[in-house]
Amino acid sequence: MLITGGAKSGKSEFAESLAGAAEMPVVYLATMPLISGDSQLAEKIKRHKERRPATWSTIEAERDLDGVVSKLPGGASVCLLDCLSLFVANLLHDAGNQAIANKEMEKRILHQCTLLLAEMDKRSEINFLTVTNEVGSGVIPDNQLARQYIEVLGEVNKAFAREAATVWHCCVGIPTKIKGGQ
Repeated sequence: MLITGGAKSGKSEFAESLAGAAEMPVVYLATMPLISGDSQLAEKIKRHKERRPATWSTIEAERDLDGVVSKLPGGASVCLLDCLSLFVANLLHDAGNQAIANKEMEKRILHQCTLLLAEMDKRSEINFLTVTNEVGSGVIPDNQLARQYIEVLGEVNKAFAREAATVWHCCVGIPTKIKGGQ
């Protein structure tokens, strides 16, 4: 399942409610890195952690999510990945630090996401709920890095939406199903 929406749209809270309603073990896969000196970010991470039931397992992983998914415990469960957009941002940041050309960087990020989708597909006993930011509804940014982020995340989001049985879009706290049956 893919859950998308803009910033502060309610997508994480909606995904958490779906995970909790499943009445199965939940693994929360968090991709947000804590940035030293960013107190606003630290507060956001703290709020997210406080919302999670104590029975949920949390794995903090900024990269190599396919490897993390391959090592998840077996058996029926839910894995809430929050969020794909930060995973892509982490990969983009790494590529920028390595001075990789734009098209090569995008190719590497898309490959990492293909590996993640393939690993998720292998783990059919796990219900994956993937949260991501919608980037196709906003204005085109005036800087190259932001445009590149939108381009690559847009492609990643489309790939995940194609593979997802169900896709939800959240806007102002209201989830709307845009793909999938009853």
